[in-house]
Amino acid sequence: MKRLVAFFLTLALLVSCVPAALAAQAETPEEAPALLEAYETTEETTEAPTEATEETTIATEATEEATEAPTNATEAATEAAEATETTEAPTEATEETTEAPTETTEETTATTEETTEATTEETTEATTEETLALLEEEEPEEDQLVEKQTEDFWIYNANVYWRYDSASKLSISWDAKEDAASYALYELIYKNGRQTEKKIGTTNTAEITIKAPKYWHDYLIYPCSAPNGKGERGDAASFGDWFPPQDWRKAPKLTVKQDTYWENYVEVKCNYVPGAAEFLLKVDDAEYRIDDYGRFIDSDDNEDKADLPKVEVKETAQDKGYISFWVGVPTGRDDRFTAYTSEVSCTAFGVTDSEGTMESGTRSKVTKVKITPLWNKAPKISVKQTYATEPTVTLRVNFNGEPDYFDIYDNGNYVETVDAGWYGSSTYELRLNSYAEDDPGYQPVGNHTFKVVPVIELDEDGSFAYGKASSSKKVKVKISWKTDKIKVKAKEAEAGLVSLDWNDIPGVDGYQVWRQEGKGKIEDLGFVENPFLDYIPVQRGIKYTFTVKAVFNGEFSNGSSVKITPKKKPKAQPDYADSTYRALLIGNYYDGDLPGCDRDANTMENMLKSMTATPYNAITKIIDADADEILSSISRAFRGAKNSDVSLFYYSGHGAGKTGDLIGADWYGVSFKRLRAELDKIPGDKIVILDSCYSGNAINKSEAEEETEMEAYVDAAVEAFSNSVTPKAGELSKGRYYVITACRKNQTSLSVGDGQGNSFGLFTKYFEEACGWDEVGDCSLDMIADFNQDGMIALNEAYRKTSALVSAWADGDSKIQVTRVNPEYSSFILFGRK
Repeated sequence: MKRLVAFFLTLALLVSCVPAALAAQAETPEEAPALLEAYETTEETTEAPTEATEETTIATEATEEATEAPTNATEAATEAAEATETTEAPTEATEETTEAPTETTEETTATTEETTEATTEETTEATTEETLALLEEEEPEEDQLVEKQTEDFWIYNANVYWRYDSASKLSISWDAKEDAASYALYELIYKNGRQTEKKIGTTNTAEITIKAPKYWHDYLIYPCSAPNGKGERGDAASFGDWFPPQDWRKAPKLTVKQDTYWENYVEVKCNYVPGAAEFLLKVDDAEYRIDDYGRFIDSDDNEDKADLPKVEVKETAQDKGYISFWVGVPTGRDDRFTAYTSEVSCTAFGVTDSEGTMESGTRSKVTKVKITPLWNKAPKISVKQTYATEPTVTLRVNFNGEPDYFDIYDNGNYVETVDAGWYGSSTYELRLNSYAEDDPGYQPVGNHTFKVVPVIELDEDGSFAYGKASSSKKVKVKISWKTDKIKVKAKEAEAGLVSLDWNDIPGVDGYQVWRQEGKGKIEDLGFVENPFLDYIPVQRGIKYTFTVKAVFNGEFSNGSSVKITPKKKPKAQPDYADSTYRALLIGNYYDGDLPGCDRDANTMENMLKSMTATPYNAITKIIDADADEILSSISRAFRGAKNSDVSLFYYSGHGAGKTGDLIGADWYGVSFKRLRAELDKIPGDKIVILDSCYSGNAINKSEAEEETEMEAYVDAAVEAFSNSVTPKAGELSKGRYYVITACRKNQTSLSVGDGQGNSFGLFTKYFEEACGWDEVGDCSLDMIADFNQDGMIALNEAYRKTSALVSAWADGDSKIQVTRVNPEYSSFILFGRK
């Protein structure tokens, strides 16, 4: 075959040189057409070789690189000369032409003359016959295969199908390639940003069985030109898929118990079965289809046999290693008095092939659970006086099952029937004066013992059934607000300022506070509603006496006093004359969800620009920053910061989770840990102000639980930037953190508006107001947080005033707002005006 290719290569070179040589041979322009015409006549006599040359054009083009090398070209020309047995002159000409393809025009012309004289009609016919004989000796099928491989053998698109033969074996089949003798299967491995191929096996058919993979895998199927995966490989057919683990074939393990409150339901805890797509839960003669998150799959069968099943969706159930679901016992078994035994079993279902076919695994063991009436058990109760100003008590009842009502008795006498409520706990406020209106002999003030009896209403005849009673401990109810001891504490917050706080007396209108300097005149400091008073101006070295009395209906309680002598010396304020103030402001707007965050960032920028004594001249503001941009913008915004500089980070937007995430515009979170890691790289003092909405897990939680989680959120923020955290070696941070953060619930409910369609974050609005800026009007105000009137706003001043303003608004609207600061009582200057 090589000889054939070399022959046609040489012939092509000779043919390409003839027209140019003839034209060069003509002594005058008029002779050139005649010579070319003679050449065309000669060309007709070599029609067969020319056609053969055209058929092998692909081979000729493929060997052009070899032709360019003089040595290889010489060998090819020699082999062609031996095959065709041509005259010595053409051979020598070929060798000269091949060995020196870059010779001058004169040499080419001489060579062409010799070739033309030697190329007679007999030589042409002999060459044609020899060529045809060589072509007949070669197998045309091989020649055609080579050509077809070049054209389309490597282009391979295949439909792939897979199925599990067992838990450990996976069969993969695909569309066969007509010209492929075998196939090689490779797995694509992605590691450390690189892609490699791992050989899995070979097959001579379009099917292979391998060890069953788990989860996502990518494969390549290479068609090969020889059996057993040998020969030339073509381009692979690639496919990737999710291969579910086959653990679902095993029997699930169940733990079953009667629900504590929903007495006619059972809680089934099933170990998480990797690869399971569905479960079939059987409770007695009822069957329920449940997905792999413990949620019921709608079906007529479920609706017919489930008695209003209580379903808990646990999105993290898989991470905990189990799935829990609640199902009702079959209807017709519920008489609310009789105990019985229920039988529960479960079967997992999983996907077995690429078509989504599902099969059932092994059924679990039947678990028996005893269902007993719970409603009639004695509840647990506690009671305490609610207010010191009136005979009102708070009664808390913790119960099992589903009673309809509670009958309440006071000192053995029936006083009231109340709805039982749900979920095992109810709280009632009993105003004892109202009982006296119906019973003139009833005494609201004095000793009381309460008893609670659970009650159910019987549907069939409208009668009632009663459970076991439970009695409370004796509680003494008295009107004590005038005599209850107020315990006042005084603390020197900083030089020149004292803060007071005391225990709250329930039910009073507020408190009156007085101050006496030494033995001088007593000064009335005014009335306050909350049990504290902050930043009372004092002088160092003078003994002060502060007195607090409760106020109710214009009357005063006995009250209490505390003495304190301030000792702190004023601290020299750091010189920030050479400091540069920078700020990064981020406002992430969520349309229809949490509006106003963009406006918060805009007005914060304007407020900072008004602080002439602390000039924030380098301000970076970003609206709708995604998670990565929040982090990456820190280094850009605070580039060039020195140890003497101040860098302020402000964020208004969503927050999530107890541990705290700032939610970017792309709905990905930035943890406080990652945020601190980036800020730690910035030298100097850092101010962190966070106005975040707590948007996580507020469903089916009590007010106390919600407030606890919100406090955990802001505590996480404060803890993350605690100055007690020691920077690691090599970190750039040499300054301290000054943090003030607020968390709000109910999303838009704690965004306030101006009545003209503009929304503001509640915390930001009052923070700016405390520091001397009206967010609604976007204009300057007096700095009402500047308690010591030095023209500067310290961290503790900003926090105390902001917290008071926010709490007053939130309490008045029955909302929750949690505000934190760190460090407490810090005199670090945030802002100032000249």
